[in-house]
Amino acid sequence: MSTDQKSRAKRSNWRTHGTRLSALVLSLLIFELTLTGCATKPIVISPDCPRPIEKVPQALTKPKFSHALDYSKRVQNYLKKVEEWLKNSQ
Repeated sequence: MSTDQKSRAKRSNWRTHGTRLSALVLSLLIFELTLTGCATKPIVISPDCPRPIEKVPQALTKPKFSHALDYSKRVQNYLKKVEEWLKNSQ
């Protein structure tokens, strides 16, 4: 093998070594960016802050079912009777 052939072989070896080095650096950079992205907290886009509640419409405050209102009255009466019985039993 002549000197000229040896120098050409060394140059081609350096070129492939440079290519491998570039690929290694690029893959390490991508790996690092991937890990950095996984380690950071995601940006949360928050909805608008809640506005203060305005006056509640009367349609929502009125009981819609008469039987629910009757049941509520019976329960309140029963509660009063129980409270009186507890006071008297002590």
